[in-house]
Amino acid sequence: MRHVWMWVTVVILGCALGAMPAVGASAVTLITFDAPGGVDTQARGINSAGQIVGVFTQYGTSNPGTGRVVAGNLLSLFIGGAGKDVHGYLRASGGAVTTVDVPGVGETFAVGINDGGQIVGGFTDSGGRTHGFLRSADGSFTTIDGPGGTDLGASGINSAGAIVGNFGGERHIQGGNFVVDDVHGFLRSSSGTLTVLDAPGAGSTFATGINSSGQIVGSFVEVGNRNSGFLRSPTGAFSVIEAPGAVNTLANGINDAGQIVGTFQDAHGQFHGYVRSADGTFTTVDGPNATETFAQGINRGGQIVGFFEAYPGMHGFVTH
Repeated sequence: MRHVWMWVTVVILGCALGAMPAVGASAVTLITFDAPGGVDTQARGINSAGQIVGVFTQYGTSNPGTGRVVAGNLLSLFIGGAGKDVHGYLRASGGAVTTVDVPGVGETFAVGINDGGQIVGGFTDSGGRTHGFLRSADGSFTTIDGPGGTDLGASGINSAGAIVGNFGGERHIQGGNFVVDDVHGFLRSSSGTLTVLDAPGAGSTFATGINSSGQIVGSFVEVGNRNSGFLRSPTGAFSVIEAPGAVNTLANGINDAGQIVGTFQDAHGQFHGYVRSADGTFTTVDGPNATETFAQGINRGGQIVGFFEAYPGMHGFVTH
């Protein structure tokens, strides 16, 4: 089985009916794009130079999976599935796309990039285990593994080379789905020291973004299976992030100005991207004709990247 839940966008299962959340209407302009030859494209991270990293699929034979893995009550919607090969990519500010694949592995997910051009993400080995990676600007790869050899995926990296992500998890089958509980976030210093990050009272914690001051964002599963975003200060204090009126909220990225991007599920079960300003104001980000939108990363200039679902698949976007 392939354990890709650690680097992918987390989508929440379950919703309730009611009024729409009181979040400001989208006021951003999106540029949409697809990786050349790709079936589905996700944009996951962006740096100040406008370089974008993400994931795309091509039709192939190396991936026998179903494309969905459940983590607790979280549904990890990753880009893949039966008959699709998964690759990372780096998109230059001018639009040229270069494939980013760890040599000799089955799948590569490029998720975060800093202003030095260092890229982090994850890959699956021939035995189905997951590992994080750090790719330097010269193209060399360093593998990052979890404590005791546990599965690990890296999600974000700041200008100082500090990395955040997730590791561990108890795996079992529930209702025909592959379930992962007890996931832990981590912070890895540039020297390689790993610190566990668990939100207070959380069953699972997902650390996804970090800025230059050391502020970290992510999401956690609360008692009762509610999903909330969090902001962790450099001193270790956690603050909860909830989009107004949302059933569930995820925080995915943060820039040096304290702007946060993520996804919320509204009362009708629909998913929308958002950007949260440093003063706490929320604004929605929705792709054109999208059934679901996921905002994933934001750079110093306030450019947002993410992806949306609209026939015939997933498409990346960047704001301008």
